[in-house]
Amino acid sequence: MIEIRKAEWRDLPGIATLIRMHYDSTGFPQELAFDADVVQSSLIGLLTDPNCILLVVADGESIVGTMGLVITPTFFTAAVGARELFLYIKPEYRGKSAGVGMIRMAEDWARSHGAHVIIIGNHPLSPPHVATTYERHGYREAQTDFIKRL
Repeated sequence: MIEIRKAEWRDLPGIATLIRMHYDSTGFPQELAFDADVVQSSLIGLLTDPNCILLVVADGESIVGTMGLVITPTFFTAAVGARELFLYIKPEYRGKSAGVGMIRMAEDWARSHGAHVIIIGNHPLSPPHVATTYERHGYREAQTDFIKRL
């Protein structure tokens, strides 16, 4: 049985493994080298900063999904928003409402921290059902990012 909850210190190794899986599944390795030490310190920041949240999907003691968010000012207005930093679920757990559960928990947390919007990214390599899921839950496509090595 899966459980969706705020991350705890004991979850960090499992989350770090998922972050590496997420990185490996994207196009980022072409431009950005993975640094496990940076990931570890960033995860600690997400656990300790009151303007951040780190969520997990746990199957018993196994961490099978994770999502990180930060509350941040928005560029075009004085409104505060929440920005998803990453969202990853092991492939065998996808389609079982774990992602939707984390998104709902993230939305509740963001509202309670004064956010007026939440921004969730969608990587071009994500399967089409990911965008459909976001749209089904009230999100709309707003931007596409491009990356270039300098």
